[in-house]
Amino acid sequence: MMSKITFIASGDAFITRRLPAGGYEGFEELRRLISAHDAAFSNLEMTFHDHEAPAGADVVLGHGPHVMRGIDIYKGKPIFMSLGNFLFETETVEVQPYDQFYNKDLPVDTGVGAFMDKRSHCGTTGYPAQQEIWRSFLAGFTIEEDRVTEVQLYPISLGWHEPRSRCGVPVLSHDEATLMHLVDLSRPFGTEIRIKDGVGYINL
Repeated sequence: MMSKITFIASGDAFITRRLPAGGYEGFEELRRLISAHDAAFSNLEMTFHDHEAPAGADVVLGHGPHVMRGIDIYKGKPIFMSLGNFLFETETVEVQPYDQFYNKDLPVDTGVGAFMDKRSHCGTTGYPAQQEIWRSFLAGFTIEEDRVTEVQLYPISLGWHEPRSRCGVPVLSHDEATLMHLVDLSRPFGTEIRIKDGVGYINL
């Protein structure tokens, strides 16, 4: 049996899955997926290696550092050090803690736009100035005979330099520059990524 399941991991550790037509049959083939919101994900990588893929995990998804990190393949099991951000609408959060205003000498009724401009010096410092924060990817998996045989990598854009109302909203980008960056990040692990038509592929 072959089925394709796509997982999405965001910064709040939310996972969704697109199941094959006919319901949940096929999802059972993926025995266990570990999702870790950990900025120091290299520690989890070491644990994963030391314990021979804990509890028979098929896939490990890391997220938390706000940037993409490389992909390792350990005994045929993909380990995503970080998928980066998925939803990152920090520019439109209306309510901020009191100390945020106090630390910047702003009145507590300051609007979110003025607050963000003050914090980032009008987009020249912090998250708004870091391109790597605003690009990420989704991971898809093809499962055959009870194991993952292929990984698909779909680049997304989070609207860097877009108007504030669209910043942080994920959009499929097919951006090969994002995929090439992921190739470079994964090279130290010996992971080979093939790029075709704006999608990355890893054969297992």
